[in-house]
Amino acid sequence: MSEQKAFYIVTVAGGKCLENTARGVLDCLPKDSNKSQHWVVEAGEEANTVAFKNVADGQYLRNNEPNKINWGKIGVGEKQWWTLEQGKTPGSCAIRSNACTSGKSYLNDFQGKYQDNNYVHMWQMEKSLEFWLTWYLKDAADSASFNPTQAKANAESDDSELKAREKAVAEKEEELKKMTADQKSKSDTSDEDLKAREKALAEKDEELKKLIEDQKSKSDLSAEDLKAREKALTEKEEELKKLEEQKKKDLEQREAALKKKEQELADQQAAQKKSASEPAAKPQQPKQPAPKAAPPPKAAPAAPRDCGHKVYTPPRKLNRKVVGYLYDGAKAH
Repeated sequence: MSEQKAFYIVTVAGGKCLENTARGVLDCLPKDSNKSQHWVVEAGEEANTVAFKNVADGQYLRNNEPNKINWGKIGVGEKQWWTLEQGKTPGSCAIRSNACTSGKSYLNDFQGKYQDNNYVHMWQMEKSLEFWLTWYLKDAADSASFNPTQAKANAESDDSELKAREKAVAEKEEELKKMTADQKSKSDTSDEDLKAREKALAEKDEELKKLIEDQKSKSDLSAEDLKAREKALTEKEEELKKLEEQKKKDLEQREAALKKKEQELADQQAAQKKSASEPAAKPQQPKQPAPKAAPPPKAAPAAPRDCGHKVYTPPRKLNRKVVGYLYDGAKAH
């Protein structure tokens, strides 16, 4: 590719153009004759290796965070190399950063949003994100007929454009044939010169035919393909939305559980403080058994009547039952 040839770098997801803006490199809606959207593609020594130089300020497209495979920031500065890999969409390519040190990371149109100044960064290749990770390189010299936002959504407009081009080619061919006929009619023109002109005409005719075939092969997707892309994009957006809502719900549940735990801890701390501020209760003494009542004293034996006899007290220890007192006399009273 010539260093003087400029291109638009156009996202497959929405048809926006990579632009070097004051806010950084963003994906913007196409603007007429905007040099900030024009990039010179410089070929490297290895196959499919290129550098992108912005026409507006001569700065090169760069991966500013080569240590990241995802979320690497895009900017401009000194020359940096990229590798073009063929995309599944006809005529598209994935733009991989050669500077990335953590794996294969690609230029990504974040979420493919159809809006001006859409965010652009680096991301790993994922099948579900293919439309965000693939791009067209569109010749900037053809900007007069370039309207990527429409993406040739209906076949009728595609057909009318092709017919117009075919008509122009046919008119050019007829003009060349007339020139050849006029040349032949001139007597001073040699047969060799005519053959050379006829050969040039044939080569030009072949070149124009190839141009038509290339234009047909590079035509944008049909209306059905665009609907399928739009459906896939919508489903992905819905999936991301559901995931975001689920994460939000999980976060709310975790926050509620945390608040409940905090309240329980606060209640326990309050109970401990209250317990510590109250005087300690005196320990209860174990109940002692009531002392047993002393047995009533035995009544002293009744003194014997004084009858003039001498009484003898019996000894303390007797092996027989005491039944009375002993008297000094022959008879007991």
